[in-house]
Parts: sequence; C-alpha cells; structure tokens
Amino acid sequence: MTQIYVLIGNTGCWSDRTEWLVCAYKDKDLATAACNQANQEASDYFTKHENYYAETGSIREQDRITMLTIDPTAMFDYTGTSYDIKECKLI
Repeated sequence: MTQIYVLIGNTGCWSDRTEWLVCAYKDKDLATAACNQANQEASDYFTKHENYYAETGSIREQDRITMLTIDPTAMFDYTGTSYDIKECKLI
C-alpha cells in the first residue's frame, strides 16, 4: 500500500477557520521539507506585512500571487497561516 503526504494550509480559528489542500507528495521527507519551507515563508510574509494587515484587514493584492513559493494562493487573516501534513493511502 502506497502512502501519500498531503500539504494542508490553514488560517483563522474556531468558526473563522479556513483550510485548503496545497499539494501531495509520495515521499514523507519531501513533504516535511515543503511544510517547513511553507511555514517559514508564511511567517516571514506575515511578519513583513503585519502592519498593513492590521490597518486594512486584507493582504495587498499585488503580493498575493508571489507571497509563497509553494502556495501562491495562500490565505491569511489575523492569525497568520500555517501548514501541516496529513498522511493517507493512495488507491
């Protein structure tokens, strides 16, 4: 049985929580490296633009396309964004 590792992004909390699928890997080490990279990039992006977000409640549209290497359509809110890996079998 083959396992795959799905990278999942999430933002918000409680009823405002949003979760989305980013991509999947056959190799757990590659998935872990991608997850670590995405979390670092999301943290860097949010820190850099935190004041803008606090003032406007949104991300600048010109930044949305290029903000994260692995997840160009990432979503952010006041909690930032984080990534996890879920394992599932490939049928």
